[in-house]
Amino acid sequence: MTANTPDNVGKTIKGNSKRQQILVIARKIIDEQGYQELSFNHIASQLEVRKSNVQYYFPSKQSLMNALIDEARNYTDKDLFRGEADLDIDPEKTFMRYVSDCVGSLFKSSDRNFFRNLFWLATYDDKIADDVKQLYKAYIDDLTRLITLLNPYISIEECRAKATIIVSLYEGLGVVVDTDLQLSSSEKLIEATHQSALMIAKQA
Repeated sequence: MTANTPDNVGKTIKGNSKRQQILVIARKIIDEQGYQELSFNHIASQLEVRKSNVQYYFPSKQSLMNALIDEARNYTDKDLFRGEADLDIDPEKTFMRYVSDCVGSLFKSSDRNFFRNLFWLATYDDKIADDVKQLYKAYIDDLTRLITLLNPYISIEECRAKATIIVSLYEGLGVVVDTDLQLSSSEKLIEATHQSALMIAKQA
């Protein structure tokens, strides 16, 4: 077993930092230019490193996409559920933060581009299709958990149904917004969507 020396720790931190930089650039390319423009050469050029440096962390394009999907799926683990106490003290505040930061990403322009590319890829790639399903399942699982705290007198099946409706609400609005760019910058529409989600969650 490798000793946890200061040098090894430093290398690990540096490696994690480089891996994160690659993911940030890859996501930016997909958001702004589409999946077709994503390549190791393009990423390497942006980071001013060799192509082999990128492939050291991600040997294939598939592994890179899997990492991007995992990042989206694991977002709540890092930011939302910091402790059970947060949920019990103010579940409504936690719910609103979640729909704004996580599920609401389906509504944000850059994230819509990312998800649009994912959906397109999912029609050709079974692994990515499964990853997308797992991402949606994570959203629905998290919302179900929050709704059980907001609305403790209804069944878990009803909570899950509400969670599914809320995810569909944001996804559907994302599609509508694509047809009218003025809507994407409408703070009133975004806030109304969050309030509608809360109303659905709390309704008996």
